[in-house]
Amino acid sequence: MKIVVAGYGKFGRLAVSRFLEVPDIELVTIVDPVIVNPMHSKSRRIVFVEADIVDFLTRSAIEPESLIIPTAPFHVAASYFTRMYSRFRLAKIDPNLIRTLPNVYVLDESNVCCSYADFLCPDDCNESESCTVTHEIREPMYKKLSRFNGGEAHVQVLRSEQALAGVGGYSMRALEDSVRKASSKDSLAFVTACRCHAFITGIESIRSCETQSNTALT
Repeated sequence: MKIVVAGYGKFGRLAVSRFLEVPDIELVTIVDPVIVNPMHSKSRRIVFVEADIVDFLTRSAIEPESLIIPTAPFHVAASYFTRMYSRFRLAKIDPNLIRTLPNVYVLDESNVCCSYADFLCPDDCNESESCTVTHEIREPMYKKLSRFNGGEAHVQVLRSEQALAGVGGYSMRALEDSVRKASSKDSLAFVTACRCHAFITGIESIRSCETQSNTALT
């Protein structure tokens, strides 16, 4: 298996260290605009690329089954979507959706994160049906968000699946499938979610907004 780690900060380095413990991992490509003090430079299974991760994903020939590990400090999947489909732009997230979410952290009007946890999760959490800290059983976040049906915005969920303890991501194929489905909508919340956490970005079609504006003026 080939891995692309998007970001080489604290969590990116942790992910790389854990992948190097797995013999079946063929290659780990680390992508970050500035790579400082690389910890893993002696491994033959590591390739460092100093680049923007969205540029890398759009311009590189990445195998469909390669696993993307998003540890960059922004919504990688949503940024990839708006880069691939230039007729879309960021938009305000439907407030009806935000009200349904637990422990919301608002980054700006277009981006929010949420989590079932109101505490710092252990970095080696083994995602399971019940929380490894509180032992509560809750509906997986990716299912909860997929069920949302309120307002005019569609919710497109890209599931982040656990690869190793404390490390999650999605295949290049899953990313491409998700953005292709999202591209058929005029207004949506693009979501990357695992069992407990989610990153949500509001997106709208520029052409749809222009049509609405012209209609309002006539």
